[in-house]
Amino acid sequence: MIIAQLGSLYVCGAYKAIFRFSSLPDLIRITKGLSLGIPVSVLFIFITNRLEEFPRSVFIIDAMLLLILSGAGRFAYRIFQYNWRNRHLKSNPSIDHAVIIGAGVAGEKLLRDIKSSPELNIKVVAIVDDDYWKKGKLLHGVKVMGDIQDLPSVIERTNAKKAYLAIPSASSSTVRRVIDSCSGFSVELKILPAFKDILDRVDYSQLRAIEPVDLLGREQIDLDTKEIEALLQGKRVIITGAGGSIGSELCFQVAKYKPKMIIALENTELFLYELERKIAKTYPNIPIIPVIGDVRNLEKVHKTFEVYSPEIVFHAAAYKHVPMMEVNPIESILTNIGGTKNVAEAAIAHCSEKFVLISTDKAINPTNIMGTTKRRAEIVCQSLQKNSTVRFSTIRFGNVLGSSGSVVPLFKEQIENGGPVTITHPDVERYFMSIPEACQLVLQAGSFGKGGEIFVLDMGYPVKISDLAKEMITLAGFIPNQDIEIKYIGLRPGEKLYEELFSEKEKLTGTPHKKVKVAKVRDQDISFEEDLKRLLETPYDESPENITKSLRRIVPEFAPAPIQPIETLD
Repeated sequence: MIIAQLGSLYVCGAYKAIFRFSSLPDLIRITKGLSLGIPVSVLFIFITNRLEEFPRSVFIIDAMLLLILSGAGRFAYRIFQYNWRNRHLKSNPSIDHAVIIGAGVAGEKLLRDIKSSPELNIKVVAIVDDDYWKKGKLLHGVKVMGDIQDLPSVIERTNAKKAYLAIPSASSSTVRRVIDSCSGFSVELKILPAFKDILDRVDYSQLRAIEPVDLLGREQIDLDTKEIEALLQGKRVIITGAGGSIGSELCFQVAKYKPKMIIALENTELFLYELERKIAKTYPNIPIIPVIGDVRNLEKVHKTFEVYSPEIVFHAAAYKHVPMMEVNPIESILTNIGGTKNVAEAAIAHCSEKFVLISTDKAINPTNIMGTTKRRAEIVCQSLQKNSTVRFSTIRFGNVLGSSGSVVPLFKEQIENGGPVTITHPDVERYFMSIPEACQLVLQAGSFGKGGEIFVLDMGYPVKISDLAKEMITLAGFIPNQDIEIKYIGLRPGEKLYEELFSEKEKLTGTPHKKVKVAKVRDQDISFEEDLKRLLETPYDESPENITKSLRRIVPEFAPAPIQPIETLD
């Protein structure tokens, strides 16, 4: 019997397990070994003495004792380890208490990983879950103490310093509820990535900080890749402003569709160097041509088009900082209007197929220099479309999270410095989308362009900047207006309280993609050569009033806000 049962357990792998990590699969292997060993031992005894005077119940008792004692030997170490960890957690004053939000599969795996990793110095003291039937239940010894609404009281009762959102499918509204629940406490918040990013593995190392993009509630974009491939595959593509936030992401998005080459035109050497290095590393088979140059330099632009003959043009080069352009209006005019005109005329002269202008929501009923110059850039493209075989398209969208000069990096810097976080006005709202989403939709809209359209991207719902600031302070583990002050400084020159994506006079129509619309532009006089020529020749010492008058002549809807003199700025 000993030989038969030892051999069966060995064959079934019962002795291969590491005691420290014994679990249900090890118990299953022991059960398989006994299920094989007992019948074999019965067979040997039957052959030996025909089971004469041998109680049949012995085999049942033998199986039960073997299962209990074999399992106990392996799990005794786990019990000892569990008790030792609990004593360690109770006696260690540096242990951080944590709350897990979500008692599902991901929450269970995260809890198990934390429990098996004492070096983390984290004790999960509570779980919250919106499933009513889980309330009061235990998960690996930790109680489900309520739902997300109960999170403030749970944090207070357990003195938790960390909260982990273990719901990979959590919507933006759920993320916001968690942030709001933690807003009165100095709690470190982290989240598990979406299921598509974590696959089947869930552990503590996958937790990451909650980013503002998690709050947008943006749906996953479904792109018509065939249309985009037809636009880009095997083509020579030039991207102006290639070192900027949008331009650099466009380079990466374009590279996915195997263009013949990417010509990256940028006037900042460092940005261009870093872009070339990253693209070469990620897409080693896609030639990238770094060209240092300014779109205001007509000769350089034409020479670049002459040498490389780009078929597709993405014009992202622009000055976009509203207050900065209010005190540097000539720079905005020369770059945003003159630069667009230079690149567009080069595209015509060198027979490009398609020209895509990256515009902004600030071009609608503009109140600032930057928005006005971008609106005039749109009209430049519309006017050149009339007598050209190049298909000109314009794409408007709002703010992108994390772009250079945007509010999110500013808030992060201010929070890291201990505040205050400065906001122009309590009621100011902006539309936001992520940089990758914006660039993907730019490519999709560009693939639809037949010539002369102004595409408008679906920006979702506007975000209140004051709410964004409070959420970012909470995400950093601070209490708004207690640990970090929020200070309102007033609207800056040229700023609006609310942004618009299209004018009331512009009718929107659909496209094959639900997140891309076409704005039917207003009828207006787009003959601008003389006025534009005079504007581009404006001297730097021209008065702000005269510059404003010149801009209003070529963009009648421009309703300027007062320009703040440069000497009054901090």
